[in-house]
Amino acid sequence: MSENILWEIATLVAGVWKGVCFAWIYDNIRILRRVFIHRKTIMIALEDVIYGIYVGMSLFLLCLDRSDGVIRGFIIGGVVCGVLMYLRSVSKLYVKYSTGFLKLIIPFRKRKCNNEIRNEKSKSRKA
Repeated sequence: MSENILWEIATLVAGVWKGVCFAWIYDNIRILRRVFIHRKTIMIALEDVIYGIYVGMSLFLLCLDRSDGVIRGFIIGGVVCGVLMYLRSVSKLYVKYSTGFLKLIIPFRKRKCNNEIRNEKSKSRKA
């Protein structure tokens, strides 16, 4: 294979990997939103804006690194394919079970921390 074809394949794979990472990061945001309920819509919007800026900058840096800043269709296509592959394969299970696990663990941690605080207060009162 020619060197150009190998470069394009490597760049496509990098785009697919970036897409998987983008979808995984957004899934983590979704999990945190389910575990820690947001009372105000502005917080959700702020999270989405920060995520969008991160994705835009990362995509720009990928294009800059791989093709000297030229936006190539196969890079964008690779990112889209990576996102779709992740969303169609493990996303639902990852969000479901991670959310369940965190909802199970966090109340336990809160109780443990509250008990430790109470113990410290009672020790300070006795002294």
